[in-house]
Amino acid sequence: MNAIISQYIDIKNPLKDMKKYLFFMCVLLSVQLSAQTKYVSKSIYIEDRAIVKIGAHPDYKYGFVDRDGNEVIAVKYDGVEDFNNGLARVSLNHKYGYVDKHGNEIIPVIYTFVKRFSEGLVEVAIGGERDEYGDMPINSEWGYMNTKGELIIPFKYDATSAFENGIAIVRGGGNDSKEGLINIKGEEITPLKYDRIDYEEETGLAKIT
Repeated sequence: MNAIISQYIDIKNPLKDMKKYLFFMCVLLSVQLSAQTKYVSKSIYIEDRAIVKIGAHPDYKYGFVDRDGNEVIAVKYDGVEDFNNGLARVSLNHKYGYVDKHGNEIIPVIYTFVKRFSEGLVEVAIGGERDEYGDMPINSEWGYMNTKGELIIPFKYDATSAFENGIAIVRGGGNDSKEGLINIKGEEITPLKYDRIDYEEETGLAKIT
């Protein structure tokens, strides 16, 4: 760039032709900024990754850049969330999964829905369809995966909850489905025979009806 500018002004003494100097510096700055502004927006950095967005509403696509501005996760997802403990929830074509900070799909983006991790496990849904708002799935089967993408508790429940103090509320399948409690190994510590269970994290007690 200096070689180009030197054809028109004396870069060792730019004050001799200040207007030309300022013009070329503005051109240089514009080129540099254009290389950095292909994104519509960029979020703050969380765990050394920032969310970037391209396109126009309603067809935005999202990905991530590192602190050097390198695109480390392709801008291809319909939705993404900030990283938490090295993983970020992403969605594509109404399917959900999790990626690591290098873009590897730890939980493949093939599931009807995935919730947020709690105590090392995440609720994952397969099958079913979306509710009237296109948000939560209905008539799906739920199970739990770990941070490695391994299925720890099989897809066999109509509904699940996040783990609290190693315990989660689950609802069995069928027309007469009932609720019970399981531990992080998937063992049913309270049989699935109750109409409703309210678990209080503060006390560690469950209200059963």
